[in-house]
Amino acid sequence: MIASAESAAIPAASVGGQSGPSIDSDYLVWLGPQALPALDRAIRLSSPDRQLANQRDRLLLQQQGRMADRRAWSFRFWRLQRYLDTHSSSPKPS
Repeated sequence: MIASAESAAIPAASVGGQSGPSIDSDYLVWLGPQALPALDRAIRLSSPDRQLANQRDRLLLQQQGRMADRRAWSFRFWRLQRYLDTHSSSPKPS
């Protein structure tokens, strides 16, 4: 079974001050823009991490470039863009 980027991020994040394994942000970034929802959730659930926010911004720019090229358009990219439109700002860590 193939796990989505978001499901891979959920157990890895520390929640509510409890210690746990740290998130593999390098892996999420390697997955590309499709991991943006998982990165958003990781940012909300973890302590403030400027590097994670910078990686999210880089992936966001990559997604915007893909959507600008109509030949690279796909339903998956459109669906991600719809998510980004409804979650326009970078999530704030809690």
